Amino acid sequence: MPAADMLGDLLLGYLSPSTFPRARCATVAGGTGLQFNLPELSAAMSSLGPGECIAYSVRLDVPLPTRLVTIAALSYRLRRVERIFGRGGVTVVGSFGIDPHLDAPSFVYELDSAAADYADRCLRPRGTREQLRRFATYFCGYDLTLGGVVMIGRKSSC
Repeated sequence: MPAADMLGDLLLGYLSPSTFPRARCATVAGGTGLQFNLPELSAAMSSLGPGECIAYSVRLDVPLPTRLVTIAALSYRLRRVERIFGRGGVTVVGSFGIDPHLDAPSFVYELDSAAADYADRCLRPRGTREQLRRFATYFCGYDLTLGGVVMIGRKSSC
């Protein structure tokens, strides 16, 4: 199953109550490093109808030098995505951490939530470099061991 289809299936259950028909979900893969693919995101948003969803994914399971550049620019990138969502009439539903790989996740959790704290305490493997990982997470704002980050939005009905 392609990663785009898997993301829609995995995360749309979070968005759609069981009483409503399932909404279509467009998925845009943000590039690694400094390639944000924001024009592709804008084009995908323009084709959304009211109530439909869009997922913007950032792959973090890449070689270390690329991962460091991607993580360093991640906050800036997600702020830009939020602004583009806002201009297109899309409301941010949430940002999710995917671990260990974007293509084959073991667990998915909402960032900056109790679930993120639980994942950090109980689901992540412990190692000799745990303190270094925690320091890097504090400094960068995102855990370097994540496989990906996904921001989901829903087009407003107005």
